[in-house]
Amino acid sequence: MIRALSLAAVVACGPIPPPAPDPDQPPPPALGTEKPLPGLDRTWSQLDKVAKVRVMKDWVLPMGRDMFVGYNRDRYESFACTTCHGDRANRGEYAMPNPQLLPLGFGPDSGYAELVARRPELVAFMKTKLSPAMADVLGKSQWAEDNPDGFGCWSCHPKTDKIPRSLIAPEH
Repeated sequence: MIRALSLAAVVACGPIPPPAPDPDQPPPPALGTEKPLPGLDRTWSQLDKVAKVRVMKDWVLPMGRDMFVGYNRDRYESFACTTCHGDRANRGEYAMPNPQLLPLGFGPDSGYAELVARRPELVAFMKTKLSPAMADVLGKSQWAEDNPDGFGCWSCHPKTDKIPRSLIAPEH
C-alpha cells in the first residue's frame, strides 16, 4: 500500500509549468525562499517540531486528505500521517524524504517516461495539484530546474537513477 501511495507522490516531480498569477493572492515566495506561514509569522524552517506537527495536523493533513480522496476515494479513504511519512510517523518520526515511498529519478533511462505513460492521471494530479498545494501551505517556492531547493518530488521521495520497474504499474 505504501508503495502505491508513494507512486502517487511521484508525479509531483519534473518540470512544472508556472501557474497564471492570481491577482487576489499574494505572490509566491521568491526562488529558494520561504514566506511566513499565516498566523505564525515564522517560516516552516523556523518552526520547532511541536509547531511543525501542529501545522501538519491542522493544515496539511486535512488538505492532503481532501486532495487524495478527491483523486481516488477508494484508495485513499484512510489517508493519515503514515500515507506520506510511512510507518515512522507512528513513532513520531516525520523526516522526509520517506524511504518507504517510491524512489524517483528523471534521467532518460530512469523509467519516469514509462511511469507517466502508465499512470498519466496520477502524474498530472501530483504535478499540477498536490506539489503546488504542498509548496503553498508550507510557504515554500516550487521546485524547478532553476530552483532545485524548491518543494517538489524529492521533498518526499528518495532519489534514484532507476525507478524499480516492478513498481511502475497501472493503478488498480
